[in-house]
Amino acid sequence: MARLPLQARVLLGAAGLAVAAAVALMALRVGSAISFAEPRLVVTSGAEEEAVMSLFRAMTGEPYADPHRLPFSASYYNLLFYAVFGTIGRLSGVSAEWLTTVWRLTALAITLGWLGLSLAAMRVFAPADDGAAAWHNHLLAAFLAIGPLVGFWAVSLNPELAAAALSAASLLVLARFYDHRRWEAVLAAALLSLAAWSFKQSYLFAGLALGLFLLLRRDWWGVVAITLLHGLWLAAVLALGSEPFRQQLFSHAEIPWAWGQLSRNLLNLAVKTLPMVVGAAVLAVWTKVRRPEDTAGQVAVLGLLAALPAVPFSAKLGASENYFFLFSFFLAVASARAVAVLAARGWPRLPTLALAAAWFLETAACLAVIMGWQGTVSLEAMHRKYADQRACVADLPSPFYAADPYLALPWMHAGDPHMVPAYYYDAGRARGQWFENGGIGGMVATAAMAAVAVPHSDQPPVVDGTALSPLYTRVRTGCAGLDIWSPARDK
Repeated sequence: MARLPLQARVLLGAAGLAVAAAVALMALRVGSAISFAEPRLVVTSGAEEEAVMSLFRAMTGEPYADPHRLPFSASYYNLLFYAVFGTIGRLSGVSAEWLTTVWRLTALAITLGWLGLSLAAMRVFAPADDGAAAWHNHLLAAFLAIGPLVGFWAVSLNPELAAAALSAASLLVLARFYDHRRWEAVLAAALLSLAAWSFKQSYLFAGLALGLFLLLRRDWWGVVAITLLHGLWLAAVLALGSEPFRQQLFSHAEIPWAWGQLSRNLLNLAVKTLPMVVGAAVLAVWTKVRRPEDTAGQVAVLGLLAALPAVPFSAKLGASENYFFLFSFFLAVASARAVAVLAARGWPRLPTLALAAAWFLETAACLAVIMGWQGTVSLEAMHRKYADQRACVADLPSPFYAADPYLALPWMHAGDPHMVPAYYYDAGRARGQWFENGGIGGMVATAAMAAVAVPHSDQPPVVDGTALSPLYTRVRTGCAGLDIWSPARDK
């Protein structure tokens, strides 16, 4: 270390500081979401309540539901996510309120797998003879896996990270073994890619990269093999899956676009992956690297290109930075290859210090969240709120509707049906789609809801386009921030 140029030591120190800050932030976040002393009443990602209800259904049978029929719930992910998490929940034998803890621990195990893959990727895709470069790239791998881009997704009940990890594993196997064990590498890569798709159906990225690689290598028999394998897999899934599953499999085409989210998501991506962005820029601009000739380099470039469609698709309603996990994986690979080049060239000052500056900025960003100036570091306040509100809604009659769908989960309100509307329910209502009983608003209009919980307000509330008053009367005011309404005839 003492023989390193000053700029290289600054780079390693900056990367170490950023990773330490990221580890501290992740520890605080995970600690607020998981407890062994009591079940944590929290959500860690958007519409997580939907995933919870889908997993509850998966434990006893069919996870998929018709979102146009009572209770207007949906399951948007693929079969393997529900099969794996549902089986783990069933085998755990814990009570309903502890199930999310079990599932969050499962998600955390997947995150640790993502960390292992990231570390392995540095050795395969960006091997560095220089010890300092190798240290930097291991720090980069840790930051990729547990940094602010992953954040609460590390313990979220969502298939995104599992699908990204399987996709990364697919291309990692291809890069590592194709030159020595071609058929085994191709088949293993294809199966891992299909497993990724089986967690979330938008994960076609690894399969696309695999196909492009085989075309580039003119491996025609490999192309035929993976085409047949993908076709047979899809045919089997469609044949064996239920009718609700087949309907939901293609429901993503109906999701509306929200282009304002694209700029927001890209800004967040840049802020949370700045060393990767700067490193990739150094590789592309300063080092003037030509098209790689090595297998690992070719797979990495094709992986990055195949993951690019995630960028425009992050403009879908409800999309977030989680769409960029696989893209960021190959962005980190590009940054690691840049550092290997810098080391080979004696750590030139300008690009090395530019990358160090990016790491210092990431440290500042993580510290800003830890200090409470930006973002969310703890879910403790949410847990306390839901603990208080549970006492307000637990014994209300059914059917029960709450403006906050978390209050309808089984450990909050035991009675069926658990009214956790699909995330895109409002968009469907706005487009005039048919819903059983006229949807939630129709049930309110006929006083079919036995109880309604809405945030406290002095103004008459409106639920799904229907005013509660005079059909309903407020029977409880300001209970942990909630107003409880019942049909007026029950007054």
